[in-house]
Amino acid sequence: MGLLDGKVAIITGGAKGMGEFHSRKLSEEGARVVIGDLDIENGEKLARDIGEDKAIFVELDVTNPKSWNNIVQKTIYKNNNSLQSD
Repeated sequence: MGLLDGKVAIITGGAKGMGEFHSRKLSEEGARVVIGDLDIENGEKLARDIGEDKAIFVELDVTNPKSWNNIVQKTIYKNNNSLQSD
């Protein structure tokens, strides 16, 4: 049982570097991760590597409010039961 079972994390800049590391580690601890980044190719690859049941990639421009709305909506849609508070 992981420390983050049943939790969902949005990782900004999650496609490579420290963001990739955090995406992998949070997933290993049981969290479902939503990888947000402008790097579509690496983000999609990372989500596949982690596993469809544990991660999704959503293109994210952190400077754009509409982009934030998009990632939040996709996170809620994909993880609807996981986001309910304890």
